[in-house]
Amino acid sequence: MKRKLIQQMRNEWRSNIWMMVELAIVAIVVWAMFIIMGAMLKLKYSRTDYPMDNIYISYIETVPEESDSFTPYPEGKSYSDDLQRIMDVLRNNPEVDIVGTGGNALPYSMNYHGNRLETRIDTSLAYYSGNIRYMDGNMARIIGLQGLQGETTEELAEMLDRGEFLISDYDIAHNTETQEKDPSRWKGRQVNFSMDSTRVFTVGAAVRGFRRYEYEQLYGGIIIRPVSQDEAPWEIAVKVRPGRGEAFMESLRASDLEAGNVYLAGFQSLDDRRHAVNLRADTSQRNMMACVLFLLVAVFLGFLGSFWFRTQQRVPELAIRKVNGATSGSLFRRLISEGLLLLAVPAVVAGATGTVLLWKADTSEYLPGIADNGLYAIAFVATIAVMAAMIIAGVWMPARKAMAIPPATALHDQ
Repeated sequence: MKRKLIQQMRNEWRSNIWMMVELAIVAIVVWAMFIIMGAMLKLKYSRTDYPMDNIYISYIETVPEESDSFTPYPEGKSYSDDLQRIMDVLRNNPEVDIVGTGGNALPYSMNYHGNRLETRIDTSLAYYSGNIRYMDGNMARIIGLQGLQGETTEELAEMLDRGEFLISDYDIAHNTETQEKDPSRWKGRQVNFSMDSTRVFTVGAAVRGFRRYEYEQLYGGIIIRPVSQDEAPWEIAVKVRPGRGEAFMESLRASDLEAGNVYLAGFQSLDDRRHAVNLRADTSQRNMMACVLFLLVAVFLGFLGSFWFRTQQRVPELAIRKVNGATSGSLFRRLISEGLLLLAVPAVVAGATGTVLLWKADTSEYLPGIADNGLYAIAFVATIAVMAAMIIAGVWMPARKAMAIPPATALHDQ
């Protein structure tokens, strides 16, 4: 009658061991899902990138020379002259502040034009790899680029107009000793581009980078290359006056978007592009949350059934304890303690197993830095707290019903 709870649980080890195995598996699965959801939320909200409001973008299209619609150019004229005419029209639009050109220049374009720069720092060959983004000075003004060492947007725009490269900071360093960790050390250095020793450029400054979209880290950084004559821009962007985006779109005429052999595909707000790019990730996040909720409900119903059966089997035992002076509160606490003790061992096993798996993932080149130790710990605590709450709820419902049975009735039925 006065057996200790631990001793009682040891005597019932066969039924308890399977319950603990189930709890350990569920804890690992729920922990992993919490980590993934937490990492996605952290990526979306933790890093503050540049404000991208009031920006409209369009692709630059050209009529090929072999087309019947192509208009031959007089000597000294080219596609760039037609593009300049379109840009002049846009600059004269009263709703427009700035007009810039480039390629892969703005976020929410999922292209990755990976390349790298090489130079010597101290006595070692170092390199910087990143996503190539082409910009003229006005595109830098549209974004509002900021230097890591206090350079202003105007100074950075002038560097691009002079033909200098810019590089950015990044979230994760490459797993190699030759990757230069501090982009500010590249300022003013002569670099080779694309592993070609004949292509030498100057890095003007290091800037604060921006990601392709919210759910992605800025892995290798970005290399901002100035727009040059040999690589024509394929995007044009305008920054309109605050709150005048709709008026800008209504003011455009078909003739404003074409000149000679160059025409624009049509402007789209960067905000609309953001919603389109984020749609898949937002949907995946909602689906994962629904899966977690479904899993937790299924687990709760399983716990409820298991503890309901266990509690019903113990109704005579509970009645005898009440006859011998035990109160409903003490019996309820005993049942809750048993349920939480059943969770304690699986929690340790799940924590050890999950830590090993996370360590393997973090040292893998395929899953670098999905989260950090702080997020791992928060997700683990949340997992155990949720499972403990489900166990308490699963015990409370059948225990409350069992406590309502008079001891005489319970013993008589037995």
